[in-house]
Amino acid sequence: MPERIADRVIKQFSMSTAQFAVAVLVIFLFVSSSTVMANQYVIQGLLGNIYTFTIITLAFFLHAFTHIGQSIILHSVTPGAFTSLIVIIPYSSVLYRSLLVNEVITWEIIFLCLPFCLLIIPVALLAHWIGKKVG
Repeated sequence: MPERIADRVIKQFSMSTAQFAVAVLVIFLFVSSSTVMANQYVIQGLLGNIYTFTIITLAFFLHAFTHIGQSIILHSVTPGAFTSLIVIIPYSSVLYRSLLVNEVITWEIIFLCLPFCLLIIPVALLAHWIGKKVG
């Protein structure tokens, strides 16, 4: 990676613990609201939307592999690698199996939502920006 780009990436993601906590809070709000909408979908409520929940959980699941990939590429343990292996990947497997078995979602919904996982990138960048401004 060119040094200029590497410096920009490092600057973008360098933050204090307080700033990171604010960024995590912003992402948590997105995840929580998608969970509420998924619940509403299951009970056929007013704000029911399974697609947002599927997109966010798929992005979460796929992001776990970036931590593992970083550990492999960097030949060291990166933050989140163990959590990805021990929590995120097994949780996601159980989650999607349950949703599929209970016919809450279908493989069609999963494949339909996959490209939209890229929309999480601006959300993450926004969360980091808010974290830097507030924290």
